[in-house]
Amino acid sequence: MARIAQFPLQQLLPLLVLLIAGPAASHDYGGMPIEFDLEAGEPSLLTLQGRLDRAYVRRVLGSPDCPPECECPHFWPTSMFCDSRNLTRVPPPLARTAYLYLQRGLIEAVPEGAFGNATGLRKIILDVNRISSGNVSEGAFSQLDRLQCLYINYNHLTEVPKNLPASLKELRLAHNKIRVLEGRDFHNLANLTLLLLHGNEMAVVKSEAFAGLKSIVHINLSNNRLDDLPSGLPSHVLQLYLEWNAISQVPEFYFQQFPNLQFLRLAGNFLSSPRVPAEAFNVSTLLELDLAYNNLDRIPTVHRNLQYLYLQANNVSEFSVESFCRSNAPQDYSRLSLLRLDGNRLASWNIPSDAYTCLRRCHQFII
Repeated sequence: MARIAQFPLQQLLPLLVLLIAGPAASHDYGGMPIEFDLEAGEPSLLTLQGRLDRAYVRRVLGSPDCPPECECPHFWPTSMFCDSRNLTRVPPPLARTAYLYLQRGLIEAVPEGAFGNATGLRKIILDVNRISSGNVSEGAFSQLDRLQCLYINYNHLTEVPKNLPASLKELRLAHNKIRVLEGRDFHNLANLTLLLLHGNEMAVVKSEAFAGLKSIVHINLSNNRLDDLPSGLPSHVLQLYLEWNAISQVPEFYFQQFPNLQFLRLAGNFLSSPRVPAEAFNVSTLLELDLAYNNLDRIPTVHRNLQYLYLQANNVSEFSVESFCRSNAPQDYSRLSLLRLDGNRLASWNIPSDAYTCLRRCHQFII
Protein backbone atom coordinates (compact mmCIF):
# COMPACT_ATOMS: atom_id res chain seq x y z
CA MET A 1 0.00 0.00 0.00
CA ALA A 2 1.31 3.44 -0.90
CA ARG A 3 2.20 5.72 1.98
CA ILE A 4 1.10 9.32 2.09
CA ALA A 5 3.85 11.62 3.25
CA GLN A 6 2.97 13.69 6.30
CA PHE A 7 4.38 17.15 6.91
CA PRO A 8 4.18 19.32 10.02
CA LEU A 9 1.62 22.09 9.71
CA GLN A 10 4.25 24.79 10.15
CA GLN A 11 5.98 23.58 6.96
CA LEU A 12 2.77 23.75 4.95
CA LEU A 13 1.52 27.16 6.10
CA PRO A 14 3.70 29.27 3.76
CA LEU A 15 2.31 27.27 0.83
CA LEU A 16 -1.25 27.62 2.10
CA VAL A 17 -0.85 31.39 2.24
CA LEU A 18 -0.10 31.37 -1.48
CA LEU A 19 -3.16 29.27 -2.28
CA ILE A 20 -5.86 30.90 -0.17
CA ALA A 21 -8.04 33.63 -1.70
CA GLY A 22 -7.25 35.60 -4.82
CA PRO A 23 -4.19 37.44 -6.03
CA ALA A 24 -2.83 40.47 -4.23
CA ALA A 25 -3.47 43.99 -5.48
CA SER A 26 -1.37 44.72 -8.55
CA HIS A 27 1.72 46.86 -8.05
CA ASP A 28 4.86 46.94 -10.17
CA TYR A 29 7.48 47.93 -7.54
CA GLY A 30 9.41 49.92 -10.14
CA GLY A 31 8.73 47.52 -12.99
CA MET A 32 11.75 45.26 -12.50
CA PRO A 33 11.60 41.62 -11.37
CA ILE A 34 12.17 41.01 -7.67
CA GLU A 35 14.39 38.25 -6.39
CA PHE A 36 13.59 36.55 -3.09
CA ASP A 37 16.31 35.24 -0.79
CA LEU A 38 14.35 32.27 0.51
CA GLU A 39 17.38 30.72 2.18
CA ALA A 40 17.74 33.81 4.36
CA GLY A 41 14.10 33.53 5.46
CA GLU A 42 12.65 36.15 3.12
CA PRO A 43 8.96 35.63 2.29
CA SER A 44 8.14 34.56 -1.24
CA LEU A 45 5.55 37.35 -1.56
CA LEU A 46 5.37 41.06 -0.77
CA THR A 47 1.91 41.30 0.76
CA LEU A 48 -0.72 39.18 2.49
CA GLN A 49 -3.45 41.46 1.15
CA GLY A 50 -6.12 39.39 -0.61
CA ARG A 51 -4.48 36.13 0.37
CA LEU A 52 -5.39 35.56 4.01
CA ASP A 53 -7.82 37.03 6.50
CA ARG A 54 -5.96 39.42 8.80
CA ALA A 55 -7.90 38.44 11.88
CA TYR A 56 -7.03 34.81 11.26
CA VAL A 57 -3.36 35.66 10.87
CA ARG A 58 -3.32 37.53 14.17
CA ARG A 59 -5.35 34.93 16.07
CA VAL A 60 -3.83 31.71 14.74
CA LEU A 61 -0.68 32.37 12.71
CA GLY A 62 0.68 35.55 14.24
CA SER A 63 3.32 36.37 16.82
CA PRO A 64 2.03 37.83 20.10
CA ASP A 65 4.56 40.68 20.12
CA CYS A 66 3.55 41.97 16.67
CA PRO A 67 2.46 45.65 16.53
CA PRO A 68 -1.34 45.89 16.23
CA GLU A 69 -1.10 47.63 12.84
CA CYS A 70 0.76 44.73 11.24
CA GLU A 71 0.86 40.98 10.70
CA CYS A 72 3.88 38.91 11.72
CA PRO A 73 3.30 35.29 10.60
CA HIS A 74 5.33 32.95 12.76
CA PHE A 75 6.45 30.94 9.72
CA TRP A 76 8.24 34.11 8.51
CA PRO A 77 9.56 35.31 11.87
CA THR A 78 11.74 38.10 10.46
CA SER A 79 8.93 39.75 8.45
CA MET A 80 6.35 42.43 9.23
CA PHE A 81 3.48 43.02 6.81
CA CYS A 82 2.10 46.51 7.46
CA ASP A 83 0.99 47.30 3.92
CA SER A 84 -2.38 48.40 2.52
CA ARG A 85 -3.91 49.69 5.75
CA ASN A 86 -3.78 53.51 5.56
CA LEU A 87 -0.98 53.89 8.10
CA THR A 88 0.12 57.50 8.60
CA ARG A 89 3.42 56.67 10.31
CA VAL A 90 6.06 53.97 10.31
CA PRO A 91 5.15 51.51 13.09
CA PRO A 92 8.12 50.49 15.27
CA PRO A 93 9.40 47.20 13.84
CA LEU A 94 10.37 44.30 16.05
CA ALA A 95 14.10 44.10 16.69
CA ARG A 96 14.30 40.83 14.74
CA THR A 97 12.64 42.28 11.62
CA ALA A 98 14.59 41.91 8.39
CA TYR A 99 11.76 42.45 5.85
CA LEU A 100 9.39 45.37 6.38
CA TYR A 101 6.43 45.95 4.06
CA LEU A 102 4.85 49.41 4.31
CA GLN A 103 3.55 49.95 0.78
CA ARG A 104 0.15 51.44 -0.05
CA GLY A 105 -0.33 53.65 2.96
CA LEU A 106 -0.61 57.30 3.94
CA ILE A 107 2.86 57.68 5.42
CA GLU A 108 4.25 61.20 4.95
CA ALA A 109 7.50 61.13 6.92
CA VAL A 110 10.46 58.92 7.79
CA PRO A 111 12.04 60.50 10.88
CA GLU A 112 15.35 59.56 12.42
CA GLY A 113 14.93 56.49 14.59
CA ALA A 114 11.81 55.38 12.73
CA PHE A 115 13.15 51.83 12.54
CA GLY A 116 14.10 51.60 16.20
CA ASN A 117 16.34 48.70 17.12
CA ALA A 118 15.71 46.77 13.90
CA THR A 119 19.29 47.26 12.74
CA GLY A 120 19.18 43.96 10.85
CA LEU A 121 16.67 45.23 8.27
CA ARG A 122 17.48 43.91 4.80
CA LYS A 123 14.49 45.12 2.76
CA ILE A 124 12.13 48.08 3.27
CA ILE A 125 9.24 48.78 0.91
CA LEU A 126 7.60 52.21 1.20
CA ASP A 127 5.98 52.37 -2.25
CA VAL A 128 2.72 54.28 -2.86
CA ASN A 129 2.76 56.55 0.18
CA ARG A 130 2.95 60.34 0.56
CA ILE A 131 6.57 60.72 1.55
CA SER A 132 8.22 64.03 0.63
CA SER A 133 11.92 64.82 0.80
CA GLY A 134 11.50 67.46 3.48
CA ASN A 135 10.04 64.83 5.77
CA VAL A 136 12.84 62.26 5.38
CA SER A 137 15.49 62.73 8.05
CA GLU A 138 19.12 62.70 6.87
CA GLY A 139 19.76 59.92 9.36
CA ALA A 140 16.61 57.91 8.69
CA PHE A 141 18.43 55.04 6.95
CA SER A 142 22.08 55.67 7.84
CA GLN A 143 22.25 53.19 10.75
CA LEU A 144 20.79 50.28 8.77
CA ASP A 145 24.11 48.78 7.77
CA ARG A 146 22.56 45.50 6.56
CA LEU A 147 19.92 47.10 4.34
CA GLN A 148 20.13 45.73 0.80
CA CYS A 149 16.86 46.82 -0.84
CA LEU A 150 15.08 50.15 -0.42
CA TYR A 151 11.91 50.85 -2.42
CA ILE A 152 10.31 54.31 -2.28
CA ASN A 153 8.52 54.28 -5.65
CA TYR A 154 5.36 56.34 -6.21
CA ASN A 155 5.90 59.00 -3.55
CA HIS A 156 6.59 62.75 -3.54
CA LEU A 157 10.39 62.83 -3.26
CA THR A 158 12.11 65.79 -4.93
CA GLU A 159 15.64 64.56 -4.20
CA VAL A 160 17.50 61.35 -3.44
CA PRO A 161 17.42 60.56 0.31
CA LYS A 162 20.65 61.45 2.11
CA ASN A 163 23.15 59.20 3.90
CA LEU A 164 21.96 55.91 2.49
CA PRO A 165 23.86 52.88 3.83
CA ALA A 166 26.75 51.46 1.82
CA SER A 167 25.19 47.99 2.03
CA LEU A 168 22.44 48.86 -0.49
CA LYS A 169 22.21 46.68 -3.59
CA GLU A 170 18.84 47.91 -4.95
CA LEU A 171 17.49 51.46 -4.82
CA ARG A 172 14.09 51.99 -6.41
CA LEU A 173 12.92 55.62 -6.55
CA ALA A 174 10.72 55.50 -9.65
CA HIS A 175 7.69 57.77 -10.11
CA ASN A 176 8.60 60.56 -7.75
CA LYS A 177 9.34 64.24 -8.44
CA ILE A 178 13.13 64.20 -8.38
CA ARG A 179 14.46 67.06 -10.52
CA VAL A 180 18.24 66.99 -10.06
CA LEU A 181 20.85 64.31 -9.39
CA GLU A 182 23.51 65.92 -7.24
CA GLY A 183 27.19 65.11 -7.16
CA ARG A 184 27.15 63.12 -3.93
CA ASP A 185 23.79 61.39 -4.14
CA PHE A 186 25.34 57.93 -4.58
CA HIS A 187 28.93 58.59 -3.49
CA ASN A 188 29.14 55.71 -0.99
CA LEU A 189 26.93 53.12 -2.71
CA ALA A 190 29.72 50.92 -4.02
CA ASN A 191 27.57 47.76 -3.72
CA LEU A 192 24.55 49.08 -5.61
CA THR A 193 23.66 47.01 -8.69
CA LEU A 194 20.17 48.34 -9.54
CA LEU A 195 19.09 52.00 -9.69
CA LEU A 196 15.56 52.92 -10.79
CA LEU A 197 14.84 56.62 -11.33
CA HIS A 198 12.34 56.49 -14.17
CA GLY A 199 9.14 58.52 -14.11
CA ASN A 200 10.61 61.52 -12.30
CA GLU A 201 11.01 65.15 -13.39
CA MET A 202 14.76 65.02 -13.86
CA ALA A 203 16.30 67.63 -16.12
CA VAL A 204 19.78 67.90 -14.60
CA VAL A 205 22.30 65.15 -13.84
CA LYS A 206 25.55 66.43 -12.35
CA SER A 207 28.62 64.80 -13.89
CA GLU A 208 29.78 63.40 -10.52
CA ALA A 209 26.37 61.95 -9.62
CA PHE A 210 27.26 58.34 -10.43
CA ALA A 211 30.90 58.42 -9.29
CA GLY A 212 30.38 56.08 -6.33
CA LEU A 213 28.57 53.31 -8.22
CA LYS A 214 31.33 50.73 -8.53
CA SER A 215 29.06 47.68 -8.98
CA ILE A 216 26.10 49.09 -10.91
CA VAL A 217 24.57 46.88 -13.59
CA HIS A 218 21.20 48.49 -14.37
CA ILE A 219 20.33 52.21 -14.54
CA ASN A 220 16.86 53.37 -15.58
CA LEU A 221 16.49 57.11 -16.28
CA SER A 222 13.56 56.84 -18.68
CA ASN A 223 10.47 59.06 -18.63
CA ASN A 224 12.29 62.12 -17.37
CA ARG A 225 13.13 65.51 -18.90
CA LEU A 226 16.71 64.94 -20.01
CA ASP A 227 17.70 66.73 -23.21
CA ASP A 228 21.27 65.40 -23.27
CA LEU A 229 22.88 62.05 -22.58
CA PRO A 230 24.25 62.16 -19.02
CA SER A 231 27.99 62.47 -18.53
CA GLY A 232 29.85 60.48 -15.93
CA LEU A 233 27.82 57.28 -16.23
CA PRO A 234 29.70 54.24 -14.87
CA SER A 235 31.64 52.55 -17.66
CA HIS A 236 30.69 49.05 -16.47
CA VAL A 237 26.90 49.48 -16.77
CA LEU A 238 25.17 46.55 -18.49
CA GLN A 239 21.62 47.88 -18.98
CA LEU A 240 20.97 51.56 -19.68
CA TYR A 241 17.41 52.80 -20.17
CA LEU A 242 16.89 56.39 -21.37
CA GLU A 243 13.67 56.15 -23.36
CA TRP A 244 11.00 58.87 -23.38
CA ASN A 245 13.18 61.85 -22.61
CA ALA A 246 14.00 64.80 -24.88
CA ILE A 247 17.45 63.68 -26.05
CA SER A 248 18.20 65.00 -29.55
CA GLN A 249 21.82 64.05 -30.22
CA VAL A 250 24.52 61.48 -29.48
CA PRO A 251 28.12 62.63 -29.02
CA GLU A 252 30.63 60.73 -31.14
CA PHE A 253 31.95 57.56 -29.46
CA TYR A 254 29.62 58.11 -26.48
CA PHE A 255 28.51 54.49 -26.17
CA GLN A 256 31.95 53.07 -26.95
CA GLN A 257 32.96 54.08 -23.41
CA PHE A 258 30.80 51.26 -21.98
CA PRO A 259 32.66 47.96 -22.63
CA ASN A 260 29.94 45.85 -20.95
CA LEU A 261 26.82 47.52 -22.35
CA GLN A 262 24.31 44.94 -23.63
CA PHE A 263 20.87 46.59 -23.44
CA LEU A 264 20.31 50.18 -24.57
CA ARG A 265 16.91 51.85 -24.81
CA LEU A 266 16.48 55.29 -26.39
CA ALA A 267 12.94 55.06 -27.76
CA GLY A 268 10.69 58.10 -27.66
CA ASN A 269 13.36 60.79 -27.86
CA PHE A 270 14.11 63.45 -30.52
CA LEU A 271 17.02 61.72 -32.23
CA SER A 272 17.55 62.64 -35.89
CA SER A 273 20.12 61.15 -38.25
CA PRO A 274 22.16 64.35 -38.81
CA ARG A 275 22.78 64.54 -35.05
CA VAL A 276 23.65 60.87 -34.59
CA PRO A 277 27.13 59.80 -35.82
CA ALA A 278 26.99 56.90 -38.26
CA GLU A 279 28.98 54.62 -35.92
CA ALA A 280 27.29 55.74 -32.69
CA PHE A 281 25.68 52.35 -32.03
CA ASN A 282 28.36 50.13 -33.55
CA VAL A 283 29.18 48.56 -30.18
CA SER A 284 30.28 44.93 -30.16
CA THR A 285 28.73 44.09 -26.77
CA LEU A 286 25.22 45.34 -27.58
CA LEU A 287 22.52 42.68 -27.77
CA GLU A 288 19.40 44.89 -27.74
CA LEU A 289 18.99 48.40 -29.13
CA ASP A 290 15.69 50.29 -29.00
CA LEU A 291 15.51 53.44 -31.16
CA ALA A 292 11.77 53.39 -31.87
CA TYR A 293 9.67 56.57 -31.97
CA ASN A 294 12.45 58.96 -32.96
CA ASN A 295 13.12 61.03 -36.10
CA LEU A 296 15.78 58.89 -37.78
CA ASP A 297 15.75 58.85 -41.60
CA ARG A 298 18.43 56.19 -42.03
CA ILE A 299 19.31 52.92 -40.36
CA PRO A 300 22.36 53.45 -38.16
CA THR A 301 25.35 51.16 -38.45
CA VAL A 302 25.19 48.38 -35.88
CA HIS A 303 27.56 45.58 -34.96
CA ARG A 304 26.89 42.11 -36.31
CA ASN A 305 26.56 40.81 -32.71
CA LEU A 306 23.34 42.78 -32.17
CA GLN A 307 20.30 40.50 -31.75
CA TYR A 308 17.31 42.83 -31.30
CA LEU A 309 16.83 46.14 -33.10
CA TYR A 310 13.72 48.28 -32.72
CA LEU A 311 13.38 51.09 -35.29
CA GLN A 312 9.61 51.31 -35.66
CA ALA A 313 7.92 54.72 -36.00
CA ASN A 314 10.85 56.63 -37.50
CA ASN A 315 11.28 58.24 -40.95
CA VAL A 316 13.49 55.63 -42.64
CA SER A 317 12.88 55.46 -46.40
CA GLU A 318 15.84 53.37 -47.59
CA PHE A 319 17.11 49.99 -46.44
CA SER A 320 20.89 49.95 -46.25
CA VAL A 321 22.37 46.46 -46.08
CA GLU A 322 25.71 48.05 -45.15
CA SER A 323 24.18 49.05 -41.81
CA PHE A 324 24.29 45.37 -40.86
CA CYS A 325 26.91 43.69 -43.09
CA ARG A 326 30.07 45.37 -44.38
CA SER A 327 30.69 42.91 -47.23
CA ASN A 328 29.08 40.11 -49.23
CA ALA A 329 31.40 37.47 -47.79
CA PRO A 330 29.52 34.34 -46.60
CA GLN A 331 30.93 34.65 -43.09
CA ASP A 332 29.88 38.30 -42.80
CA TYR A 333 26.29 38.10 -41.62
CA SER A 334 24.24 39.72 -38.88
CA ARG A 335 23.18 37.91 -35.71
CA LEU A 336 19.90 39.83 -35.61
CA SER A 337 16.92 37.68 -34.70
CA LEU A 338 14.39 40.55 -34.55
CA LEU A 339 14.22 43.70 -36.65
CA ARG A 340 11.28 46.12 -36.49
CA LEU A 341 10.92 48.73 -39.21
CA ASP A 342 7.14 49.14 -39.21
CA GLY A 343 5.82 52.68 -39.13
CA ASN A 344 8.56 53.98 -41.44
CA ARG A 345 8.48 54.93 -45.13
CA LEU A 346 9.48 51.47 -46.26
CA ALA A 347 7.67 48.63 -48.00
CA SER A 348 8.70 45.06 -48.68
CA TRP A 349 9.65 45.88 -52.28
CA ASN A 350 12.19 48.42 -50.95
CA ILE A 351 14.25 45.65 -49.38
CA PRO A 352 17.20 44.57 -51.60
CA SER A 353 17.61 40.86 -52.20
CA ASP A 354 21.01 40.65 -50.50
CA ALA A 355 19.41 41.85 -47.27
CA TYR A 356 18.01 38.39 -46.68
CA THR A 357 21.44 36.82 -47.01
CA CYS A 358 22.89 39.32 -44.57
CA LEU A 359 19.96 38.84 -42.15
CA ARG A 360 19.74 35.06 -42.56
CA ARG A 361 19.24 34.54 -38.81
CA CYS A 362 16.46 37.09 -38.48
CA HIS A 363 13.30 35.22 -37.45
CA GLN A 364 11.13 38.34 -37.08
CA PHE A 365 11.54 40.94 -39.81
CA ILE A 366 8.67 43.40 -39.46
CA ILE A 367 8.17 46.13 -42.07
